[in-house]
Amino acid sequence: MTIEIRKVTGDRKGMARFRRLPWELNKNDPIWAPDLIMDLKKRLCTSSNDSDSP
Repeated sequence: MTIEIRKVTGDRKGMARFRRLPWELNKNDPIWAPDLIMDLKKRLCTSSNDSDSP
């Protein structure tokens, strides 16, 4: 598999593709346990992460 690194734009389609990346990278790992989508969205949301910064 070839990996191309690109900046994720703020549009919904780009963010959705970025959130699905772990599933693509780990699809053949039988012991991989994915994050909950809701938790992943929360961690990636810039507005909610600003207040969590030290």
